[in-house]
Amino acid sequence: SSNKVSSDPIIGKWEGVSVFDYDTKKVSPLPANSSFAEFKKDGTFTMNMNSAKLNGTWRAMKDTNDTKFDYVYMLSAGSGTAAGIQDGKLMIKIENYMETFEKVR
Repeated sequence: SSNKVSSDPIIGKWEGVSVFDYDTKKVSPLPANSSFAEFKKDGTFTMNMNSAKLNGTWRAMKDTNDTKFDYVYMLSAGSGTAAGIQDGKLMIKIENYMETFEKVR
Protein backbone atom coordinates (compact mmCIF):
# COMPACT_ATOMS: atom_id res chain seq x y z
CA SER A 1 0.00 0.00 0.00
CA SER A 2 2.17 2.79 -1.34
CA ASN A 3 -0.53 5.47 -0.83
CA LYS A 4 0.05 5.56 2.93
CA VAL A 5 2.81 8.15 2.78
CA SER A 6 2.96 10.56 5.71
CA SER A 7 4.24 13.44 3.56
CA ASP A 8 1.51 13.23 0.90
CA PRO A 9 0.20 16.76 0.21
CA ILE A 10 -3.49 15.74 0.44
CA ILE A 11 -3.14 14.73 4.11
CA GLY A 12 -4.73 17.24 6.48
CA LYS A 13 -7.82 19.39 6.89
CA TRP A 14 -9.27 21.44 4.03
CA GLU A 15 -12.05 24.02 3.85
CA GLY A 16 -14.24 24.53 0.79
CA VAL A 17 -13.98 28.03 -0.71
CA SER A 18 -15.86 27.82 -4.03
CA VAL A 19 -17.78 25.48 -6.31
CA PHE A 20 -17.92 25.33 -10.12
CA ASP A 21 -21.16 24.10 -11.73
CA TYR A 22 -20.43 22.39 -15.07
CA ASP A 23 -24.05 22.89 -16.23
CA THR A 24 -24.20 26.66 -15.69
CA LYS A 25 -20.42 27.21 -16.08
CA LYS A 26 -20.52 29.46 -12.99
CA VAL A 27 -18.26 29.64 -9.95
CA SER A 28 -19.93 30.43 -6.64
CA PRO A 29 -18.19 31.23 -3.35
CA LEU A 30 -19.07 28.98 -0.42
CA PRO A 31 -20.14 30.29 3.00
CA ALA A 32 -17.44 29.90 5.68
CA ASN A 33 -17.46 26.54 7.45
CA SER A 34 -20.09 25.10 5.09
CA SER A 35 -17.82 22.56 3.42
CA PHE A 36 -14.74 20.75 4.65
CA ALA A 37 -12.68 17.62 4.17
CA GLU A 38 -10.06 15.73 6.15
CA PHE A 39 -7.67 13.25 4.59
CA LYS A 40 -5.77 10.89 6.91
CA LYS A 41 -2.47 9.04 6.59
CA ASP A 42 -4.24 5.67 6.71
CA GLY A 43 -5.89 6.36 3.32
CA THR A 44 -9.34 7.33 4.65
CA PHE A 45 -11.23 10.60 4.41
CA THR A 46 -14.34 12.35 5.67
CA MET A 47 -15.98 15.17 3.78
CA ASN A 48 -18.97 17.46 4.25
CA MET A 49 -20.19 19.17 1.10
CA ASN A 50 -23.51 21.04 1.12
CA SER A 51 -24.77 19.04 4.11
CA ALA A 52 -23.86 15.73 2.43
CA LYS A 53 -21.45 13.71 4.55
CA LEU A 54 -19.10 11.36 2.74
CA ASN A 55 -16.68 8.82 4.16
CA GLY A 56 -14.32 6.74 2.10
CA THR A 57 -10.81 5.95 1.03
CA TRP A 58 -8.38 7.83 -1.18
CA ARG A 59 -5.37 6.79 -3.20
CA ALA A 60 -2.81 8.67 -5.19
CA MET A 61 -2.83 8.06 -8.93
CA LYS A 62 0.42 7.15 -10.62
CA ASP A 63 1.22 7.79 -14.27
CA THR A 64 -1.55 10.27 -14.83
CA ASN A 65 -1.80 12.13 -18.14
CA ASP A 66 -3.50 15.09 -16.47
CA THR A 67 -0.86 17.81 -16.61
CA LYS A 68 -3.25 20.38 -15.14
CA PHE A 69 -2.69 19.05 -11.61
CA ASP A 70 0.47 18.55 -9.57
CA TYR A 71 -1.13 15.54 -7.79
CA VAL A 72 -4.17 13.43 -8.74
CA TYR A 73 -6.25 11.15 -6.47
CA MET A 74 -9.15 8.74 -6.79
CA LEU A 75 -11.78 8.88 -4.05
CA SER A 76 -14.14 6.02 -3.21
CA ALA A 77 -17.18 8.34 -2.92
CA GLY A 78 -19.20 7.32 -5.93
CA SER A 79 -18.19 6.58 -9.49
CA GLY A 80 -15.66 8.84 -11.10
CA THR A 81 -15.00 10.94 -8.03
CA ALA A 82 -11.54 12.38 -8.43
CA ALA A 83 -9.41 15.01 -6.75
CA GLY A 84 -6.40 17.01 -7.78
CA ILE A 85 -4.02 19.50 -6.21
CA GLN A 86 -2.94 22.50 -8.25
CA ASP A 87 -1.03 25.49 -6.84
CA GLY A 88 -1.75 24.30 -3.29
CA LYS A 89 -5.52 24.13 -3.81
CA LEU A 90 -7.46 20.87 -3.65
CA MET A 91 -10.18 20.38 -6.27
CA ILE A 92 -12.72 17.60 -5.89
CA LYS A 93 -15.09 16.67 -8.73
CA ILE A 94 -18.36 15.03 -7.75
CA GLU A 95 -21.06 14.62 -10.40
CA ASN A 96 -21.54 18.00 -12.14
CA TYR A 97 -19.57 20.04 -9.63
CA MET A 98 -15.93 20.86 -8.94
CA GLU A 99 -15.34 22.15 -5.43
CA THR A 100 -12.16 24.01 -4.52
CA PHE A 101 -10.65 23.64 -1.06
CA GLU A 102 -7.83 25.44 0.74
CA LYS A 103 -5.71 23.82 3.44
CA VAL A 104 -6.64 24.79 6.99
CA ARG A 105 -3.57 26.26 8.68
